[in-house]
Amino acid sequence: MTGSYFYNVKPKVELDETTRLQRGDEKMNTLLFDLLTNASPNGTEKIIADIITSYVSKNLPAKAYEIIPDDGGDNLIIRVGKANNVMFSSHMDTVHTSNRHNINLHLTDENYVYGSIDEMSKLYYNDDDEHVTQHQIEQEAKKHGASYDHYIMWSGKLYGSDDDFDGWSDLNMEYTHKHEVITKNSVLGADDKLGCYIMCRMIEKRVPGLYVFHVGEECGGIGSTYLSTSRKELFTNIDYCIAFDRKGYNDVIYRQSGGQCCSNIFAKTLCDEINKYLPPKEKAEPSPNGSFTDSANYTDLIAECTNMPVGYFDQHTSGEHFDLEWLERYAIPAYTSIKWSSLPVKRNPDEPRVNNYSSRFGSLNRHGYGGYNSGYGGYQDSFWDEDEFEQRHSGTKSTKRNKHQSALDKIRHLVENKVEKFEPDIGFESEETHGQRVQRVLYSFIASDLTLEEIAELVVDTYENAQASHFDW
Repeated sequence: MTGSYFYNVKPKVELDETTRLQRGDEKMNTLLFDLLTNASPNGTEKIIADIITSYVSKNLPAKAYEIIPDDGGDNLIIRVGKANNVMFSSHMDTVHTSNRHNINLHLTDENYVYGSIDEMSKLYYNDDDEHVTQHQIEQEAKKHGASYDHYIMWSGKLYGSDDDFDGWSDLNMEYTHKHEVITKNSVLGADDKLGCYIMCRMIEKRVPGLYVFHVGEECGGIGSTYLSTSRKELFTNIDYCIAFDRKGYNDVIYRQSGGQCCSNIFAKTLCDEINKYLPPKEKAEPSPNGSFTDSANYTDLIAECTNMPVGYFDQHTSGEHFDLEWLERYAIPAYTSIKWSSLPVKRNPDEPRVNNYSSRFGSLNRHGYGGYNSGYGGYQDSFWDEDEFEQRHSGTKSTKRNKHQSALDKIRHLVENKVEKFEPDIGFESEETHGQRVQRVLYSFIASDLTLEEIAELVVDTYENAQASHFDW
């Protein structure tokens, strides 16, 4: 491996500049390949459950594990070892809208993995038999004075109108068209196939615990809601719920869905343990910036609930990718080596979860638009001393503020499922209105936790890309 972990620049990838991986390729574990190449939106998770159970049965003797039936919830539950107090969590569903596509995997020289799909598409060609996109066609029409709010291609001809439905004019621009199979960028599904893969590797190493592969996390935590309300007996002796579903390299989440989900002492100790196995560049740190994953639904039953980084980025977008080297070289050795059951237990799940927000304007982000240690409000959180926390908040009841924050976190989670971030090398879709473009750029700033310097850099990158490509957004 060439060392993607040590690259400082976020990769910008063209599919034709990558290596398309094949099953059995020595560059990727076959289990990971199988998990990633099968799209599994909610309702189709069984194909992933079958892959996991087949892998476990081939790598462990029958007496080493137990599959616990979940006829009412369709989650896959596997117990490894006898009496233990640890639950591990991931989810099998992805944000793909359909499972009709197999996902292609592409590896960059820096060991980042991207996804694509092969799709039958209608392609347009000009008089010189050069492929042109509809955006290019529309820009050509504007150059000739045919500027409209809306354009449509029909039977090889371009039409324009200032109305959504009426007044379409033939612009006298004709193109030939062909139906061809093209490869295009796609949501990868590393969220959360990487979590499933990590847990399978931990099971292979016989790390004791209750392993829960959830259904419907992307739809609001369907599987975990069912288990936490209808199968409470499963968690009677569980002290820890460890989810593997966090982006990036660093965040060990201690707050999600509007409140504290694990104690600060637990988060600090866990980071210290993980960092024994990680190189200096990227270390694990306690983070309050969680939104939602399944572990949030167990906070009333289990003392210490968190979410761990698994190395994916830009989840839910066509630019989703993950760091294969970091996953295999650092994350899995760390997660299979930690003595999970010996970590501290300080939080009382029977006590109400509390926020520690002190905000001038209120925000969900970390930098110039509010957030963690931000001058514009948000989390004024210095990762307080545990004793101080207990003194200030002991016996505090749930407040409207807590409920509001939970609702805001859920809204943000839903938005992340639907809105594609603005990228300066891609630009805007031609059919987007000015207002939609403004809102999407704003969302990109917020969702990416950009600093003012990073926002300025994005503006410059956008200008330079526009100049180089002659875009007219």
